Amino acid sequence: MSLFLVLACSFVGVPQAQEFYPIHFKELFTDEGAEAGQVVRLNSWYLSRKGFDYVNDTLHINPQTQERIELSVKQIEGINEIAVCYFSTSNLNQVRKRLQEESSYLKQITPDCYQGIFGKVSNAFIIGEDTLIRNVLLHPVQFVLKYPKDARFNFSTEDFTFPMNGVYPLHNTSWYVKVSFDEATSYSSQEKVKLVLTQEEQPYKIDFIDDVRFKVSYVGKNKKTQTIGGTYSYGYTSIGFTCEAEKEKIERYVNGKPLYEEIPLAPQYYSLEQLEKIKDTPAYFQFVFSRNYDLTYYGGDHVFNLYSAIYHDDVREGPPARVVESN
Repeated sequence: MSLFLVLACSFVGVPQAQEFYPIHFKELFTDEGAEAGQVVRLNSWYLSRKGFDYVNDTLHINPQTQERIELSVKQIEGINEIAVCYFSTSNLNQVRKRLQEESSYLKQITPDCYQGIFGKVSNAFIIGEDTLIRNVLLHPVQFVLKYPKDARFNFSTEDFTFPMNGVYPLHNTSWYVKVSFDEATSYSSQEKVKLVLTQEEQPYKIDFIDDVRFKVSYVGKNKKTQTIGGTYSYGYTSIGFTCEAEKEKIERYVNGKPLYEEIPLAPQYYSLEQLEKIKDTPAYFQFVFSRNYDLTYYGGDHVFNLYSAIYHDDVREGPPARVVESN
């Protein structure tokens, strides 16, 4: 069943950011650990990683921001209706933007309601009126899912309709990054690149700015801090990075007119020796952050390990990278 096409497809947090986007709402509830007769409950494991404290199975509150998640469930004539409401301290402009994108597969029914119907399953996002709670202005957005009680989805397991997948909420978090390369022992035509996201200080840092954008900060060969950015897509066992395409940057202005410096396209493959030579340059990070990685999260150590194979015969030009220098 194609439900959630709209949804599925840190040592320090990023301040004043939208905490949850439409793609995250299916992670907010689960039927794992639900009591007899209880359809779903809020996913305390996921919400606790974003600073939300457990009040009960249908209410979690962030004590620092007063943001809250509320859950309600109705059962009518064989149809389950799950409603999850997120009360955000940030305006919902970015949420609206995501809901209006073609890839959301949603139709705008009213100025504040976006709906998608997939067979007998309906899911909708409804933006409500602002409300004041404990002198904090909150902006509510509600996700409403209606489905036959015996429905199974492509993410369901044998035991659970809405399983807890253990996916860590990377959005709005920052990590140090360790990069290493290893020669593959099984195949002479490939190497492996490994990234470790950790709390321990490393030369590089990655910010997951929101649900789709990231940036990496490093000190370049010119001893200046630089960043390279792009978009990412994040699943339960993998993550993919794509650098922003920008073929040129302003080098300087002459008589008020910009002079541009072209940034050459980087090849898809470098030897380990070549990678060492271009280390701490835009081409190096474009190479590292223009690929897909298998991902494993070690909760006890709060560490992510990412692995990707580099094939010698896969020689393609990738998109140029955005480079930003700061003094």
